[in-house]
Amino acid sequence: MSNQGVNPQRVDVLNRASSLQLFQLSSLIQRVLGDPRRIIAVRVNMHLGQTVRFVDCRDGSLREDKYLQTVVGTIVRINDCTASIDPGGRHEVAGGLRAAAPRP
Repeated sequence: MSNQGVNPQRVDVLNRASSLQLFQLSSLIQRVLGDPRRIIAVRVNMHLGQTVRFVDCRDGSLREDKYLQTVVGTIVRINDCTASIDPGGRHEVAGGLRAAAPRP
């Protein structure tokens, strides 16, 4: 996946998948993202004031012309499983320690 968002061909493949296939994929992704080793590995590399990029699902960005674009923000608080990121307005990222990535 590029910094620009999700590949439109991947979205097309997902749109053609059955509900069962999507559920299986979703379950697998949640299990992998929830792996404590992954969360710890991400958390070790995060600190307050760090600039990160993340997917902001709140803004309705899943449209035909804009596939889950990444947003750049600054970490303002870190908890066990969440991070508060300020991209111009405070935003609590559920699972932020899994979803946010240091900005290259």
